[in-house]
Amino acid sequence: MTCSCNVINEQLEASEHRYLVDQYNVEILTTPRIRLKNVTVEQDQVNTINIPAPGKLYVSKSQDRVGSIYQQQGSQLKWVCDIAEKVRRERLILQPGKYKLITRPSSAFETRKTSEQEFEIHSGGSTQINVK
Repeated sequence: MTCSCNVINEQLEASEHRYLVDQYNVEILTTPRIRLKNVTVEQDQVNTINIPAPGKLYVSKSQDRVGSIYQQQGSQLKWVCDIAEKVRRERLILQPGKYKLITRPSSAFETRKTSEQEFEIHSGGSTQINVK
């Protein structure tokens, strides 16, 4: 997705800022990012954007692995982030949703050594994945 627009402001959570009356595309810096199109700002009105609380993902690996986390959107997978190759226990903060972790051992180059694990993140919850 390409955007020919410019960032006009970075705003901290629970803070207020005055904007000109208009429609804006808003990007919330969560993992994965939340993008809202055409948010209308009206004269003398306060707009509050509520987002779901994130959840935690704990990934434990028995060996060095390369891999990525993808968000499941219908039949499509959308890349979210890579996992740390040489870290055996990793904690990630993710927005609620359905995901897939795809990894392979760092020393392997064959696709047959790839593993996939589906998981779901719930607001305020935690999910543990053990990759062997």
